[in-house]
Amino acid sequence: MAMPGQFMVQIAAVSHNEDADVLMNALRRRGYAVTARRDPGDGLIHVRIGPFSSHEEAVRWRNKLLGDGYNAEVQP
Repeated sequence: MAMPGQFMVQIAAVSHNEDADVLMNALRRRGYAVTARRDPGDGLIHVRIGPFSSHEEAVRWRNKLLGDGYNAEVQP
């Protein structure tokens, strides 16, 4: 969970490590600093970039990801 004032941009939540690896490699090739973490609450691997200190910064990165053809949403 993000600390107060820290925002993440989630690109996907997948169930298989292979899917997360493919997505992460593609994002890294585009220059994104991407992480993946399995959430014990839903059992899915959440692929995200961040954290960002402001919601506005997270929104800018989300818009960049959307422009690159990825689904992306700001969290928390």
